[in-house]
Amino acid sequence: MRKGASPPFLCMTTNIRFEDRDITTVTDGIIMHGCNAARVMNSGVAKDLRASFPQIFDKYVAHLDAGYGLGTTCWVQVTPTLLIANSITQQSYGAIGSGVYASVSAIAAALKEVMQRAAELDAVLYMPRIGGLRGGLNFTCEVLPAVEYLSQEHNVAVVICDKP
Repeated sequence: MRKGASPPFLCMTTNIRFEDRDITTVTDGIIMHGCNAARVMNSGVAKDLRASFPQIFDKYVAHLDAGYGLGTTCWVQVTPTLLIANSITQQSYGAIGSGVYASVSAIAAALKEVMQRAAELDAVLYMPRIGGLRGGLNFTCEVLPAVEYLSQEHNVAVVICDKP
């Protein structure tokens, strides 16, 4: 890097939009969300997606039973035009505000895999603020920089869905 130059993630044009949108209404592209490694989808976005697409749960459990863990992604094609990425981003879970459960490194590893797949498919990536609320991380400071960097590196449009 030349003297005085900013790191790449500080000088990029962003491919990211924030929308007030229920992620379960997405009909095409890729939906990525964070999951725990405890075989539980009983709260937050995971619960909502499980209710809308019940087939994602058994595949997620089988993924974990096969020995996959943090930083990996279980892919489920739920319709011909919609792929769900169940990304294992935290070991356990707890009440909002009770601690940090999500792993920044697991989120980054999963993001890299999901961005590569989105680029291959020329698909828009939809995601919540992974690791933010229930995971205990500060999404803007700890996760968003990786999303920005990888979306630019792979030239993937990303929509961050905030449930209205």
